[in-house]
Amino acid sequence: MTIDSAKGLRDQALQLAFEKEVARQRLRSALSLAKDIGIAVLILAGIGTFLSVGSSGLNLFALH
Repeated sequence: MTIDSAKGLRDQALQLAFEKEVARQRLRSALSLAKDIGIAVLILAGIGTFLSVGSSGLNLFALH
């Protein structure tokens, strides 16, 4: 193995390690965003359920 081919392999290994780290960061960011969106959806669903039950309760009071 020549010095140039060893340097080439080293450069490829460094490039792959860099790309792996970038991919890991993107995945971590995507998972964090998905978690935040999931929490927001649950909060909105809870508010919607509360308002729906609340308006149903008001309708029941109005019937009496």
